[in-house]
Amino acid sequence: MSRPGPVPTSRTSSCSCTAGSRTPGSSTRSACTASTSATTAGRSSPRTATRESPPISAGAPHRSQLEGDWQLVDHGRAISPEIVGSQRIRLHRNGTITGARTGRWRLEAGHRATVLLDGQTFRGVFARGWRESAGAWTTTFTVLGPDGRSLWGTQEV
Repeated sequence: MSRPGPVPTSRTSSCSCTAGSRTPGSSTRSACTASTSATTAGRSSPRTATRESPPISAGAPHRSQLEGDWQLVDHGRAISPEIVGSQRIRLHRNGTITGARTGRWRLEAGHRATVLLDGQTFRGVFARGWRESAGAWTTTFTVLGPDGRSLWGTQEV
């Protein structure tokens, strides 16, 4: 499986990736239509990139694979172009969350995630995601609270 290399700093890109249908144990190529600006001899040229998706396991992630250090982003309820900083947390085997935030976590029914923070229950999923800064696939979670507050996490690699 080939993985994309780092994007040179002389290029800027924005993409809207769409993944094809996947079957357990297979990988698919996602069409990443990137509007990439690369300046070559004074000309800007659009490019289309492809990124190999990680294999989808026939089974759900095991709880032990989710333990460890994570970066947590609390997006709140705001819809804003502002960049939200991350906080370091640790998911423990006993279901606790420690670090910059404290609470509890659970893996339920395959890939489903439940995170309890600030007296609220957030529900969502654990999934694989590309971590550009590390140049590697990593485990992520995205969860939503009953009031529309959204949390996102990425596991340290």
